[in-house]
Amino acid sequence: MLTNGIIQVRNLESRRASLEEIRSFEYSFLGEVRMLGALRKHSCIVEIYGHQLSSKWAPPVDGNKENRLLQSIIVMECIKGGSVKVM
Repeated sequence: MLTNGIIQVRNLESRRASLEEIRSFEYSFLGEVRMLGALRKHSCIVEIYGHQLSSKWAPPVDGNKENRLLQSIIVMECIKGGSVKVM
């Protein structure tokens, strides 16, 4: 059980995305994980506990074909004080 962590989840439906958007989704995720891993010993970077990139088939909606749902997950340390976006 994770008691002091936060999970960042991003989703992308393949039927609404171009091949370039799918590629960008995957590369952005991998880049973020690599960057967090490379900087993990820096005192200003949160600890990363785990990550996952997955793909699953989503059922048809409104008569459309079934499509893939891409999902990226990063589990990180939770720091009190809020987002740096508001600072």
